[in-house]
Amino acid sequence: MKSYLAFIILLFALSGHSQQTFQITGEVAHLSESRVLLASFYGEQIHVFDSALVMPGGHIRISYTDALLPGYYRIILKKDHYVDLILNKENVSFRTDFEESFDSLRILASEENRIYYDFLRLAGQNRLKLDLLTTLIDYYPRDDAFYGQIRQQYHSAQLIPEHYIDSIAREFPSLYVTRVLKAQRKPYLKAELTPEERIQYLRANYWSLVDMTDTNLLRSTVYTNLAIDYLSLYGNRQFTQEQLEASFIGAVDVMLGHAMAEETVYRFMLEYLVKGFEKYHFDKVLDHISTTYALEEGCENENIDSEVMKRLKNYQNLSVGKAAPGVSVPDTTGKMIDLQQFSNDYVLIIFWASWCPHCSELLPQLKDIYQKYRPRLEMLAISIDNDNEAYRKALKEGKYPWMNACDLKGWGSKPAIDFNIYATPTMFLLDRQKIILAKPITLRELQNELTKVFNF
Repeated sequence: MKSYLAFIILLFALSGHSQQTFQITGEVAHLSESRVLLASFYGEQIHVFDSALVMPGGHIRISYTDALLPGYYRIILKKDHYVDLILNKENVSFRTDFEESFDSLRILASEENRIYYDFLRLAGQNRLKLDLLTTLIDYYPRDDAFYGQIRQQYHSAQLIPEHYIDSIAREFPSLYVTRVLKAQRKPYLKAELTPEERIQYLRANYWSLVDMTDTNLLRSTVYTNLAIDYLSLYGNRQFTQEQLEASFIGAVDVMLGHAMAEETVYRFMLEYLVKGFEKYHFDKVLDHISTTYALEEGCENENIDSEVMKRLKNYQNLSVGKAAPGVSVPDTTGKMIDLQQFSNDYVLIIFWASWCPHCSELLPQLKDIYQKYRPRLEMLAISIDNDNEAYRKALKEGKYPWMNACDLKGWGSKPAIDFNIYATPTMFLLDRQKIILAKPITLRELQNELTKVFNF
């Protein structure tokens, strides 16, 4: 009997019943919600997996076990109101105000979160100081005696976060927050560098201090924040869309080159960049990614998010010089329109929607272009609407003279999927053989492309 009980105890131990439990307790002033949510991070994506009732006085109490992987977690108080915490096998206690949840946050218990928020505040204050000093370094006369003091302050300010990170790494080498802080190191910049030299140096050395083999950081926003910060080094308000895309391609090459050191991190960065550039319609960057990285030999394609992988393959097939996918979609009378029926020299396909404000601006302006170049140019406007009434109303109000079609399946329509439509409006200029000549984003780009082909 004793041996049987020992066996049962062993089974309970091995099955996780010996897990240690930890408490998250918080006090949120002016919190009127009755329930809060607990979510995990994977880059910028959050996943809600628990909830808790709010007790009188705005008191919150949530339990978690040591089975929860260390990382960033978010207590969602209400939409756009939240508290971000590091959870790593310790009790956490905090106090804050609902209206100013970050600025008023005070960590009452938790070594990891005390260190984390002390660093955030230190880094924020130091960044403001460095921004001011950088302006002085760039414009203050170097032959003035005061310049030496500015130079010294500039060098010292860069070392402040480094010293903090070093001290934490020595005292708490095994904490999750230490991994986070180490990834915040920035290359040291000499005061003598010009603004352009400074940017070039940061571009070349930004990732040298980041361990991109650390998959634990995927449970945080570390890599995504670093990616955004790095991309800012390649931006310029004076750039055209084409120049900006060409610049970002250089940034992508550097980031994915470093990420290749660890397969999981590489897949994460690849997917993150694809989804990010899709939001801003940077098709040339996406074409570059699809042809240079995603499908290269030896890449574990089956491990990449299936939807992202499918879109990347489509980007390859939709690059300039490739044949456009076939189209079969009903017009306003229900008659099927086939892309091959067009015998015009050029065909412009526009994907749009009745609820898209940019479409409402672009489509009326296309009327002049249509009248100018027809009959050598035909236009096919494919709506991704799924509301027939809204679609018909937009057509009636717009009085669009070209061919209009819609299958009312929204983003799930076959043409939208085949043409990788993730934003509207999206345009494709085809020749007589239905080869893709251009994928203009703006009206100006379309006008430039049409001028080229009609003056050829």
